[in-house]
Amino acid sequence: MNRKSQGDSLTDSLGGFSPQSRRFLCKKVEEVLGIKMPESKVDLLVSRLNRRIRKLNLEDLNVYAEFLNDPETADKEKEFFIDAITTNTTQFYREPRHFEFLRKMALPAICKNRSDPYTIKIWSAGCSTGMEPYSIAFICENHLRSSQLVKYWILATDISKEALVEATKAVYEERDIEPLPLEFRERFFMRHKNPSLNLVKVTPEIRSKLQFGYLNFIQGKYPIKHEFDIIFCRNVLIYFNSKEKQKILDKFCKLLKPGGLFFLGHAESISSLKTPFKRISDSVYQIPS
Repeated sequence: MNRKSQGDSLTDSLGGFSPQSRRFLCKKVEEVLGIKMPESKVDLLVSRLNRRIRKLNLEDLNVYAEFLNDPETADKEKEFFIDAITTNTTQFYREPRHFEFLRKMALPAICKNRSDPYTIKIWSAGCSTGMEPYSIAFICENHLRSSQLVKYWILATDISKEALVEATKAVYEERDIEPLPLEFRERFFMRHKNPSLNLVKVTPEIRSKLQFGYLNFIQGKYPIKHEFDIIFCRNVLIYFNSKEKQKILDKFCKLLKPGGLFFLGHAESISSLKTPFKRISDSVYQIPS
């Protein structure tokens, strides 16, 4: 396998990768992520793989394709490949109307007329670096703090192990938490001992309510034993074709309790798919009781 010499220009060498390499990489993306990528968009994929190819000191993308297909290196490299090509765009309180619905409608409805201890189970499916599930936790913590009966627990999963490491650390820049209400910023974060670093960390009390784990949506049966009151899967399904979307939604339906809620990204639609969901608000759906 050819390694890149110190004097070579990776940018120059990436321009001429072979049609076979293009087809292989598109097929690999579909194989590991369930996302069908046209060969015309491989240039975007290449730009994301540049850093990885440099780190491996490989000559060009053609050689990387061989590396990814080599039985001796393929399994280990797949993890890095996924981290390189997945999009981890996220922020605290993204699409605020969903969090307002959670606060004003969803949680009060679940808590209403409870006479026995109950734990609200919520799944953040495609949690990226943790900003979504922590935002959910802040809402739950604030709403349920006076309740003696109702508690909450959040499962947060993602396909990117690199993102999950960051989510578990729960350390963010000060500017990251600006979208949050001031009360949440003051109550749920600890400032770094060195103020010049402008870093904050989610409090242990909140972190203890979350469980992070790896999950690939296109794997067979999900290794999840719980049924959920609420599932957040926002701005994730847009990357899948209709066939894969249907399979994923079928699994979500089986993991939702009767009357459970499903939150979808505002730019997404499932109207063309067969589901039992009823739309009850903007990008919020409910499964029949």
